[in-house]
Parts: sequence; C-alpha cells; structure tokens
Amino acid sequence: MISEEFLDKGLTALGRCCHAPWDAHFAAAVLAGFYFSSNNCLSADTERNLEAQLRLLIRTKPALFEPYARNGRVADAFGPVVEALETSVDKLSELGHNCIFSAYALRALKDLDAFRHDEAIRDIATVIRTFHDGPARYWLRIRKGHDPRKFSIPHRTIFTDNLPAPAMARTILSELPKFEHVYTQMGSKSHIGHLLTQSQALVTLQELGFPELANRGSYSLECRFLLLKDSQPHQSSPLSFYTPATRSALLPTEPAYWLQDFTHCEWDEGHVFKYTFSFHELLNRSGDPELNQCAAEKFRYLISPNERSKST
Repeated sequence: MISEEFLDKGLTALGRCCHAPWDAHFAAAVLAGFYFSSNNCLSADTERNLEAQLRLLIRTKPALFEPYARNGRVADAFGPVVEALETSVDKLSELGHNCIFSAYALRALKDLDAFRHDEAIRDIATVIRTFHDGPARYWLRIRKGHDPRKFSIPHRTIFTDNLPAPAMARTILSELPKFEHVYTQMGSKSHIGHLLTQSQALVTLQELGFPELANRGSYSLECRFLLLKDSQPHQSSPLSFYTPATRSALLPTEPAYWLQDFTHCEWDEGHVFKYTFSFHELLNRSGDPELNQCAAEKFRYLISPNERSKST
C-alpha cells in the first residue's frame, strides 16, 4: 500500500482549492488513488506505477499541495464539512460533486486523525459549498418531460432509505452495460462516470455513520439515474459533435495501464483515479462476480486516456 502522505496531500489540496474549486478534482484524484491502492490487492508493479502517476500529478500542481501552517487545531474535524454538505446534499447539483468531495474529505479525515488544521478544514467546507449549483446543463438525450432544470420525483423508489451497500452497488453496476454507446463529452462519459462516484460517495457516508446525509443525497442520485436512462439506447448522428469513446485495452489493475501518458488530458481532470476508485469500491460490495465482469467491460470506455470530456 502506498504511503499515508497522500491523504495529507489530498486534504491539503482540497482546502487550497477554495479559490479555484474546479481544481478540487486533482485533490480528490490523489485521495482516490490512495484508497484504490489500499483497498485492492494490487501487484507490486501496479502499485509502483500508480504511485508514480500520483507523484507526477502532484509535481504538475505544486501550489495546490503547499502545506498549511501548522497552527490552529480544530476539535471537530468533521463538523464544518458535514454542515457544508447539509445545505445541498439533496439537490440535483452539477454531477454531485458536493457529495463526492465531502465523502472523500470525511473518509480521509477519519483515517488521518492528525489532520486537524483549522484553516484547511474551513477551506474544504468552502469548496463543498461551492458545488451546490443547478443541474448539469449537458445531457446526451432528454425525452419529453425530463428537463433537468425542472425534473423532480415525488419520492424515491429505487434508492430507498438505508439501502444496503451491496444493493446500491448491484443497482449501479447493472446499469453500465445498458449504455449501448458511450461518448467522450459531457452528457455521456462524464454523467455515466458520476453515477459511479456519486453512488459510492453515498455508500461512504453511510459507512462513516452519516445515514441521514446518505438518505437525503439519494434523491439527487435517483434523479440523475432516471434522467440518464433516457440516453441508454441513444446513438448520436455522425454529424454531431459527439465522439465515441475508445475501449481501453488495459484495466487499472494492470501495471501497464499506469504507464500510459495521462498528462495531455491532466488525468482526464483526475477522473482516471476517481472513476477507478469508485468502480472498484462498488465491485467489492456487489457480491456478484458475473455482474462485475459485465460492468467491467463497459467501464473500459470510461477510462481511456486523452479523451477529456467536452461540454460543447
């Protein structure tokens, strides 16, 4: 397993993003890389190559990973993060980043109890509050009555209160093979990938002892889940700007995957780490090897390097 220093670096960078919130993807990527390594039995070669990619990412963003001054210690490290998430966890926000980044932060704060820097934790809470904006603007296909700006459901029927983690995992993984076509742009690759990250974040919140937050957040996930169902059979016109995603010949559990050049797309804004981490967290909880294998085939289309998602 790679060093816990990556927890410290990831939390530090997450706080440093309070003035550039979108850079939080790179902070989260470092945390995701650490947890992917620690929670899966990777070969020594895979772990070494993964760590090299994390260190390269950190070197390319030195200002993000500049340590905070070692003064001002907060007694309750969770409090500010939880309070920030409570304001928006049940809203259909842009890709669910408020929930995702909060779950990453809370998990790392629990596992690295020594990280109690007051200013850093306040800044992390500020980042989370930033991601409370409206629904994602770009969808591959929306049928009549499913405008994401107005979409709502009277109550949840799929992701019910206190849904066990294995059931959550199987529900999400069962959807992946149903997407007949995956495109590199927002509305396709990004939205499908964030089904993985948002659902896994809710599982994390529940497992950390925040079931009320997880239950409230399930409303946002179910809205996204239902909206995305519209695009599962959709095939874009060859004249559209949508570009089919490439099937990755390699999986992140293979050493050669992490020898590829990810710098051009900036690790797909960190998502090669985050999608990988969330996907394997769900795999580890599903209890269904056949389903896992089917889902892994479609997952290959989410992790090809240098296919950075485009919004327009």
